[in-house]
Amino acid sequence: MPPRHLVPADAKIILDLGSNIGLTIAHFGILYPFAKIIGVEMDEQNASLCHKNIQFLRGRAKVINAAIWINDGTVEYDVIENFQNGLSLVGGSTSKTLAKRKVDSICINSLISAECPEDMVDLVKMDIEGAEADVLRKNTEWTGKVKVIMVECHPPYTREYCRIDLERLGFKTSLHKTHADCVIGEKR
Repeated sequence: MPPRHLVPADAKIILDLGSNIGLTIAHFGILYPFAKIIGVEMDEQNASLCHKNIQFLRGRAKVINAAIWINDGTVEYDVIENFQNGLSLVGGSTSKTLAKRKVDSICINSLISAECPEDMVDLVKMDIEGAEADVLRKNTEWTGKVKVIMVECHPPYTREYCRIDLERLGFKTSLHKTHADCVIGEKR
């Protein structure tokens, strides 16, 4: 659930980084009826389901099959046995890797430049399977265009590290009230 007191009902641009099958995009589409919502999902099967699940938003939302990363190119990710979400971009899981897959990667700077170059981003939801530490520490110019960010932290990246990184980038931070692994940043 987004921090409704920080994101106005007339929000215009929302990024859902790590869209899975599109349920969050659909939720945002209902909560923010004027918003353009851009999702990015690294798993091809999830991205395909996401595309189907957001059709009702009639062009206000789209999903890009790519991984969010520190630069544009290609990355490899692991499909993990017994892992909460089944995917890991940077490893770190002690569970067995079932498969390795490759996918195009996109830097958030490039995403914003391509999708909303003239606009501020009202909300970024980030659930990028372990890549958040790198993405919040390298090539971070994009954060100057973001009003509010929600980051789901994946081990070994902790909420404490996330708060430090977001505060260094000019955000005032708080912990999400109902999501134990999520940090919220509001641009100062």
